[in-house]
Amino acid sequence: VCRFGLLITSNETVTDEKEPGLIEAGTDASSRQYLTPEIWRSKELRSIEHIAPQTNNGEWDNALYDSGDYQKIGNLTLLQTALNTSASNKSWKAKWLYYKHLSETNKGEIKNLKQLAEKNNIQLNDSTIELLTDSPHNHHIMPLFAVGIDGDWDNALVQKRTERTCNLLWDRLAPWLGFDL
Repeated sequence: VCRFGLLITSNETVTDEKEPGLIEAGTDASSRQYLTPEIWRSKELRSIEHIAPQTNNGEWDNALYDSGDYQKIGNLTLLQTALNTSASNKSWKAKWLYYKHLSETNKGEIKNLKQLAEKNNIQLNDSTIELLTDSPHNHHIMPLFAVGIDGDWDNALVQKRTERTCNLLWDRLAPWLGFDL
């Protein structure tokens, strides 16, 4: 159900330019179509990723873990299973690097992954670089990238993302369920 909700709220959404990390409804065809059987069955979005990991390694906002909010939909995204496994307990800076790469549309920038990692003291092995380089562009990752490498992935942002995601999900599901808005 959560995966389905993430697909619904990724479809035809854009990054909120005023609030990095958040999405807002876009126009028709403003993003990739996520509501297709091919996407539902695809390997690239099969796994639910906890942005702040399920176990705090001391690098994440303690409020996320004290409250259990790391389990909220605002802290989740969809990734390919192998990338999710690779990113699982990494720091925000390392995950941001993954998200930058997955949201990138410029092939020239994709080639600079290793240098960017080294510049930020992030260790990426060759298999991770290959996974990221071979991964297709993921439009739904762009809001995560917008937070910035020095941004704060904290409980306040997760709360805002949860509220925004749930509101957008309701706005899209209500008509399907026969509710007049």
